[in-house]
Amino acid sequence: MCTLVVAVVFGVVAPGCGPRVPLPVYTNHDGEEPTTVPFPPPPPRPEVIPDKPASEGVVWIDGQWVFRARRWEWVPGSWETAPQGAKYAPPAVVTLSDGRLGWHCGKWRTGGELGSK
Repeated sequence: MCTLVVAVVFGVVAPGCGPRVPLPVYTNHDGEEPTTVPFPPPPPRPEVIPDKPASEGVVWIDGQWVFRARRWEWVPGSWETAPQGAKYAPPAVVTLSDGRLGWHCGKWRTGGELGSK
């Protein structure tokens, strides 16, 4: 009984906890060659999302680690306008067939670049 009550309370209360952040339509990195990296990135950094700009169609893109000059650098999140017909492929770590690690940076994909997600 308690579980049901808690679920109902959270179901009613949780959706009203704050404004929703508009997010992009997501896709994957199918067909892209990852960058080989020696070790995975650190965990994402917590971010305070600034107020949404008044512009129409802006979405929040989370910050990400980018591998540059043999080390990971943090790139903060930002409000962006999606390119026409584009979907966002978020950053991803993959294990390559030979056991090495691969990295895909988050990026907008359009047209023929779009994955199947």
